Amino acid sequence: MNHSRIIHVLILVSMLFFYSCSSSKKFKSNFPVADSILSEGGLMDSSLLDSARNELQNLKDKRIEFQTFSAKLKVNYADVNGSQPEGNVVLRLYKDSAIWISLSGSILNLELYRILITPDSVTILNKLDKTVEHLPFRFMEDIAHMPLNFSSLQDLLVGNPIYLGDSIIGFQSSPKNILIATEGSIFKNILALSPTTKLVETISLTEINPLIKRTINLFYGDYQNINTILFPITREIIVDDENQIKIAL
Repeated sequence: MNHSRIIHVLILVSMLFFYSCSSSKKFKSNFPVADSILSEGGLMDSSLLDSARNELQNLKDKRIEFQTFSAKLKVNYADVNGSQPEGNVVLRLYKDSAIWISLSGSILNLELYRILITPDSVTILNKLDKTVEHLPFRFMEDIAHMPLNFSSLQDLLVGNPIYLGDSIIGFQSSPKNILIATEGSIFKNILALSPTTKLVETISLTEINPLIKRTINLFYGDYQNINTILFPITREIIVDDENQIKIAL
């Protein structure tokens, strides 16, 4: 399999739930400008800190728990090089062990690739060329343009928020949204929650390392109650580093 095909397939895999599904929906660009919620010197008022902790705990209580997960969808990807051909994807996820994907062409529905992702490897079966490619899991990070391990990838696929951070550094609540600023080992994170559902609307990630010029913005929306689970049907992602990648479902 040539390098361009590997990249094409792995982009589909790593960003699976953020691709356009023949939708006219526009990318979100107005993420919260949240500098004002950051506390001076890293110190927060105790009442604000308690409120932020309560909101985060409430969000964690709404986490989507699963043992298996499956989906069928149409996918499309666009970057500075333009749009890629549309494909049909069947996805099966087994928690903490394996992600299985079948990718077919949209015209004849002919299966093109089968892909198996485990916590340490990616295996791609090219059905047309009858070849198999074995890659380390870290290749997913290169394609996704963001730090990933198997756990964060499966959270990304099922709709759980990622990189919530270890410490709270800011909080603001208004009728429009609830903003929580956190900091982890890699990112500073601004979470914007709905004031009514208390679910994530946007996640804005900024690198802590000043030498890495990258921001990642994610949008979660159109929550639907599926078997008592509030699942974000609409999701978008914008990665800004050396290039800009915009992806939507």
